[in-house]
Amino acid sequence: MPPPPVPPSSEALLRYSVLAQMEALILGGWGAEAAVREVAGREHAHPDGRVVRVSQRTIQRWRTAYREGGIGGLEPASRKRTDTSVVLDEEFVAFLKAENKRDPRASAAISRSASSNNRKTLALSNGQCDIVFLLFMV
Repeated sequence: MPPPPVPPSSEALLRYSVLAQMEALILGGWGAEAAVREVAGREHAHPDGRVVRVSQRTIQRWRTAYREGGIGGLEPASRKRTDTSVVLDEEFVAFLKAENKRDPRASAAISRSASSNNRKTLALSNGQCDIVFLLFMV
C-alpha cells in the first residue's frame, strides 16, 4: 500500500490560489497575458498574514511549474541555510560591531528579526540620523 500523499504547503497553496484566479479569468474569455497582468496587479494574502503582490514573471513561472509538476511543482525549492550575509561580507560586519563598541553613539547593531529566521536587521545611527537595512539570508 503506498504512503498517503503529503499535503501541499501553505506557500504552494498561495501559489495555486494565484494561478486559480488567473485561470478563472482565462475561462471567462480573457487572454492569458491580460489575465496575468490583472492578477499581478492584485493584492494576495500570504500564509503568514502579510499582503503581497506577485510579479507577472513570477506568475508565468508558477504556471509553468504547475503544468510540469502539478501542485508539487509549486512547492518552494529547498535552500541551504547559512549564518553569513550574502549582502555584507564578514569583515564589514565585524568592522560595524567594533565601531559600535568603540562609539555606541555611532551604533551599528545587527540583530536577528523576531519574525523571520532568515532575515537580519542592520541599524546604523550617528545620533542624528538612523538608517535600517533588512538583510535577507540565503
